Amino acid sequence: MANITISADAENKANVTPVTTQMDTEVVSEKVSFMNNDYSLKIVGILFRPKGTPSDTKLPAIVVCGPMASIKEQTQSKYASKLAALGYTTLVFDFTTFGESEGEPRRYENPDRKASNIKAAVTYLISRDDVDSSRIAGVGICGSGSYMAHATVQDPRIKLLVSIVPFTVMDSFMVVPFEQAVKDREAYEAGTGEVKYINLMPENSIGAPYYYNDQRGHLHGWSPDVVSWSEESWVDFKPTEEIKNLKVPYLVITSENAFTRQMAVEMFNNAGVTNKGLYTVGLASHFDMYDQDPYVKVAIQQIGIFLKDNL
Repeated sequence: MANITISADAENKANVTPVTTQMDTEVVSEKVSFMNNDYSLKIVGILFRPKGTPSDTKLPAIVVCGPMASIKEQTQSKYASKLAALGYTTLVFDFTTFGESEGEPRRYENPDRKASNIKAAVTYLISRDDVDSSRIAGVGICGSGSYMAHATVQDPRIKLLVSIVPFTVMDSFMVVPFEQAVKDREAYEAGTGEVKYINLMPENSIGAPYYYNDQRGHLHGWSPDVVSWSEESWVDFKPTEEIKNLKVPYLVITSENAFTRQMAVEMFNNAGVTNKGLYTVGLASHFDMYDQDPYVKVAIQQIGIFLKDNL
């Protein structure tokens, strides 16, 4: 697949509107739960399927995961709903310690744990009679553009990977000194200290128009705070290096004005497969790609083409 750049046309420039907060009218959803056996914790998710699909029809499936600290009802549900309308079973979920899923301390942002959750989600999908277990893809947005790659390199059951505006430098969020994060964990584990948190998305940050807008990403159950010693797990997490070991078709979608654009280019360049594509959506910023039309529409179109050709 070629490296393509698309710019929105003049009509779209004047009509940038939020994607509806409700799911696509062409799909149905159900609340589901499954276990992460690595940690003996229950994960809570939402499953989307095309409306009117017989229950015994085996569909290809997609695990869709969102940004760092996100919950399942945010941008990942918008993408999952729209992908389901194309004829897929799609699954979003709260990572362990986030949202409705189990786990303590709450909101522990750890790449290895998140990859474990993704693999648990794949195991759950394979267990369902209405899923074609040989055709499972992973779609990750922002931080999960890296986490999904982390899981896919480890799990051969994931047959195709999509990273949307991937964020790859988790260690750039080091809010407290590393040594302090270690002390926070040691005190908590020893029972001599409370959980300490760091804020990944302050109200004056570039992501605030999404995360603090009730019409966009500001939802009950979401918090910008994560456990301070999450920082320990970020130091050695190098997705742009790990992607060199990828063995499945890979699509990277970035946007013209995304602060993560160079990260996406590096993920694409380093990916260890020849069947890969890099698609740049014109005009959009990083956070526009979470929920804004026409940009989400363009991304869904390109993912649909890539899935049809490669899954």
